[in-house]
Amino acid sequence: MEVAEKEEEAREAKNELGTEKLFYIVGERITWSLSQEALNEASVGLGRSRTYNIDNNPHLEVRDLRKWVMDVFYHPNKYVNPLSQIRDIYTSQRQSTTAA
Repeated sequence: MEVAEKEEEAREAKNELGTEKLFYIVGERITWSLSQEALNEASVGLGRSRTYNIDNNPHLEVRDLRKWVMDVFYHPNKYVNPLSQIRDIYTSQRQSTTAA
């Protein structure tokens, strides 16, 4: 195999990796996207501002929410009581939705 062919293969592999990385990034953004309204409601419910940094009370950021959720996912043993509450709320809402 000639040097030019090897260089072309390397370029193609690099482009393929770039494409895969782009798809991964776009997929992550889609996976972790949520409505601003839902984020604002959660922010207020947690005692934070609807918009960032009003009276030095920061708004709930998606990156913080993601960090918390991933910590719960990887360490559910640390969050047994909150998970129990979430389970009860989820079950109740699911039953009321399916009953309607």
